[in-house]
Amino acid sequence: MNSDPFGTSSKSSVVRELSHQRSQKSQSNESEHDPGTVLAAPLQPTKRQPCDDIDWISVPLSADGNLLLVQESRLLHMDQERLVGAIAQRIRHTLDLNTLVAIAAEELGELLHVDRVEIVQYLPDLGLWRHVAEYRRDPTASSFMQQDIPDANNPLAEQLKQFEFIQVGNSSTINDEINQQFAQASPGSWLLLPLKIEGTVWGSLSLMQHRIGGWQASEIELIRAAADQLAIAIQHSQLYQKVQQLNEELEQTVRKRTNQLSQSLANESSLKRITDKVRDSLDESHILETAVEELATLLGVDCCDTGLYNESRDTCTVAYEHTSIFPSAQGKTIDMATSHQEIYEQLLCCQHVQFCSLKSDVYPDVAAHTILACPIFDNQGVLGDLWLFRANAQIFDDLEVRLVQQVANQCAIAIRQARLYQAAQNQVEALEHINQLKDNFLSTVSHELRTPIATIKMAIQMLTLALGREGLLPDPQKPSLNTNKIAHYLKILNDECNREIGLITDLLDLQKLEAGIHTTTIQPIEPKTYLQRLLRPFQEQAETQGQILHIEIASDLPTILSDPQSLERILVELISNACKYTPLGETITVTASLSPLSSKTNILAIKVSNSGVEISPDQLVQIFDKFYRIPNNDPHRHGGTGLGLALVKKLVLQIGGKVYAESSSGQTSFTVEIPATAPGQPLSRIHLT
Repeated sequence: MNSDPFGTSSKSSVVRELSHQRSQKSQSNESEHDPGTVLAAPLQPTKRQPCDDIDWISVPLSADGNLLLVQESRLLHMDQERLVGAIAQRIRHTLDLNTLVAIAAEELGELLHVDRVEIVQYLPDLGLWRHVAEYRRDPTASSFMQQDIPDANNPLAEQLKQFEFIQVGNSSTINDEINQQFAQASPGSWLLLPLKIEGTVWGSLSLMQHRIGGWQASEIELIRAAADQLAIAIQHSQLYQKVQQLNEELEQTVRKRTNQLSQSLANESSLKRITDKVRDSLDESHILETAVEELATLLGVDCCDTGLYNESRDTCTVAYEHTSIFPSAQGKTIDMATSHQEIYEQLLCCQHVQFCSLKSDVYPDVAAHTILACPIFDNQGVLGDLWLFRANAQIFDDLEVRLVQQVANQCAIAIRQARLYQAAQNQVEALEHINQLKDNFLSTVSHELRTPIATIKMAIQMLTLALGREGLLPDPQKPSLNTNKIAHYLKILNDECNREIGLITDLLDLQKLEAGIHTTTIQPIEPKTYLQRLLRPFQEQAETQGQILHIEIASDLPTILSDPQSLERILVELISNACKYTPLGETITVTASLSPLSSKTNILAIKVSNSGVEISPDQLVQIFDKFYRIPNNDPHRHGGTGLGLALVKKLVLQIGGKVYAESSSGQTSFTVEIPATAPGQPLSRIHLT
């Protein structure tokens, strides 16, 4: 934008043009009329009429004096309008306040032919008036730009603040201490006008000329009009600057919010990564190491360390640290009662602390740093803390503090889980140790009991032979009371001895199965023939006990590969239990059938059911546990140690099958599933999953 609306002419071009036109018109009139009889004056232009197109008329001097005064007034008013319009047009071409007031001061000085123009801004917060622009006709004259004018005890300032214009005919008459120095530097007549913006004093426009005698009314009117235009231009400039400032503040706010959003998203992503890492670990040391390393790298701090509190929370041990410039303090124990006591008091209250420390007890050789201390705590109390050190007095902003707090919370959860896991592992190890001791004891006792029981068994057999030779055993042809008692006692002794041998055998076999040293012999088995032979003795037992044994064996059962002895022991245990616990008159059912496992593999399912007995669900889940016996059964009526079903489960798993129990509607069943080949397929060992 062109800053000079009048081209390259001098700054007083408007005045010169006006003077030249008036001079030419005057000379022309003087050549045509008698000198001293006429006065050349321009007509008052209308608002639509350009200022340069001025009609001139000749007025006889003998005319009425009032007409001459009117024409002179119109001429003066027109010149004033042209001057004010020129100044207004000049200063409205810029919105920069400093440029605006500088142009205004220079234009007013040139156009009004004054010696000095000062534009002063009132700063009430500072209690002074400050020169913001000036014009000096004489460049060698002293400048007031470096001098501020006090507001207090300044009579001229008080008048300006009351919106009064001040006319001083002779500055030497000024006698207040504040303005005397300016009067001495700029003698002559002064004219001071307040610049009023929105009902308040913005500053003042001061014009000074060396002549003494004051200012004419027309000059004052012109200067007041120029001051009004200057005030309007200053107001526009301030509004523009305010809009610019608001735009800049808005842009800064948008940038700040955008940066905060980006940082927040980055922090969320980092937090998720840290959370995934610490939650995937049950190692307390690895959890702390991950948190410290990630925070130190993400926030770019000089040092990050974590400490764990003891149970009484009076000492803190540095568990892990990440630092590039600090000496190592890992493993150092801090007395919380003597070192940074006020900081630890807040940490123990679950509050984070940010402070600047000139000296650190942990790192005594390190210069001042901004420190952020954040507690690691959960609902059970404070577990430890995180300390971050940043140099150059750079504080941690809210987003960074929030990130550290969230990482500390995740660490607390992960540490508590790790400790619970470790406690559970310790308990498991303790239980395993106890269980091992028990198994060792049972194994030792079983081995130690096997020899005497075997000896007792042999002694019973020898006694039976001796009594038979002596004729003390019952003779089927000649029964007697005494011999019946001897046979009865021998039978009891033999049965109990066999029961103890069975118990010891079960214990030893169970120990071998759990230790993985039980041997199996895999052979082809024809299920139908095998089951018929196995079930034959139980038919007689069921009839003797008043029970009904029902057998259902499918005709298309294929050959299976299994251990005949283990399978026999499994089925004998299940059927014996059914015979033992089935009431009189109830039914025991044994079924064997195939069900498809895949296109090439079938399952041989052998199911043993008995009616009249039902086991509750809470007891059913424990039925295969070692030494477990159903509480409702009479232990004296049904003997046993609770090892039979536990041994069944181990043996089934040993041959690659599975077993499960069901009980409802007054009926209980045990099902053994063993993999079998499909018809026409080669025999192979298949493990049931």
